[in-house]
Amino acid sequence: MREPRFVPIDFNVDGRHSTVKIADLAEAGLTPIKNPVTGDEEDPQVVLPHGFLFHHAHVAESTASWVKDDGIDRDQTGQNGYFAEVDYSNA
Repeated sequence: MREPRFVPIDFNVDGRHSTVKIADLAEAGLTPIKNPVTGDEEDPQVVLPHGFLFHHAHVAESTASWVKDDGIDRDQTGQNGYFAEVDYSNA
């Protein structure tokens, strides 16, 4: 087991423009999906009436989605991302 590290976290919640950066260890960011013909922002959504973690999410594209730490080197930038209000309660 590894010891905890205390590193800066920059977190900005702004819907489909949200970002988070954890020191130089990980980063995630979203941008709205654009219509390939018109260039207009689209707002596709996922609705899960009986969803486990969320019931409604906005689909976006990741501007950053990577982690590099202790042998892990994963980058999924440019893939789909989702913005949702998450409910961890068991109610």
